[in-house]
Amino acid sequence: MTSFEPGGSSFGSSLFGRSSAPFGAWESSTEKVENKKELNGFLDFGDGKDIPVKSPPDMEGVSSLSWIGDRFVFGSTWGSKVYCWEVDTTIRSRPVAVMSEHKAPVLSTCSSGSRVFSAGCDQKAIMWDIPTNTKTVVGKHDAPIKVVRHTRIEGTEMLVTGAWDKSVKVWDLRERKGVMNLSLPKRVYAMDVQDKTLVVGMPERTVEVFNLKNPHQRQKESQLSYQIRYISCMPSRLGYIASSISGRCSLVFYNPGPQPNQNFKFKCHRHKNDVYSVNCIDWVKPFQDHVFLTCGGDGSIAMWNKKTRQRLKASPRLNQSISCCKFSESGNKLAYALSYDYTMGEKPDHILKNNRIFLQRTTSIDDQGRPRARS
Repeated sequence: MTSFEPGGSSFGSSLFGRSSAPFGAWESSTEKVENKKELNGFLDFGDGKDIPVKSPPDMEGVSSLSWIGDRFVFGSTWGSKVYCWEVDTTIRSRPVAVMSEHKAPVLSTCSSGSRVFSAGCDQKAIMWDIPTNTKTVVGKHDAPIKVVRHTRIEGTEMLVTGAWDKSVKVWDLRERKGVMNLSLPKRVYAMDVQDKTLVVGMPERTVEVFNLKNPHQRQKESQLSYQIRYISCMPSRLGYIASSISGRCSLVFYNPGPQPNQNFKFKCHRHKNDVYSVNCIDWVKPFQDHVFLTCGGDGSIAMWNKKTRQRLKASPRLNQSISCCKFSESGNKLAYALSYDYTMGEKPDHILKNNRIFLQRTTSIDDQGRPRARS
């Protein structure tokens, strides 16, 4: 383990266990903000400001974000590294460690307990156990791994990896061995798993849904008109949301009820005639049944209510793409990454190297995105 700030300390079990602060929300704004580098309290109705984490000047594009609890945030990069910061209750952060075991760009991360899992173009999935600072290869493919996700099936911890070798593999973390290999017709572009339900997005808008206990597949054609960019399962376990490179999202229920048009799609991250990729989706705590965020190549974050089919809030547009966003475990902090996503082609180095991660502390809201009355 190496630190990227003088005086950075090692991990240890004593670092875990601080208390958390309440959840929060955004200011409402939809106008474009030129030359702006952060959202400046978009989620905070008080006087809070977004604070950048202290990152190395040569940090390359940020591909994903994960949290352990509310105290540690992790960012994976195209520079083959996974960085870790410790975050206090005032969202001040300090760099703690950088994991350099990957030998190619890291495309995806997830977490469980005190461990972070990462995978990418070196075709390996690595488990980073934080208290002991040990790194273990727990999965391999024959091509880059696009997505890694953690799940439990009947109490057994599993890691699921989807790759460009046209396969999804399931790894038993207790036995440290592969237990399932699902052959697919195409490469994995997006994927999520919840309990035993696996949803995989592939080229040509193909979506397949699997039951990992009985992995017969159900193939669906996406409601989206262009390539799938991201998939997130609904916390209610009733369906999933998929986003595309063309500024649209679709909500799909596994078993639509008697109500007509239960599945639906909507436009987002569009400005006049410009259409942008929807890069990431995350569910807002404590309203995980129906409130979620999207972030996109237009440099904005939007908050949506699934039940009312309305956009609740939209952030100002920043001068860089937002590649990913992630709430902490309790939802009292949000991390988001300003990082170019190549949706507009090649750019000069000063744009490609302008990669930053910001943190925001939040305040209490209701399920319409409005601030709760203070007691």
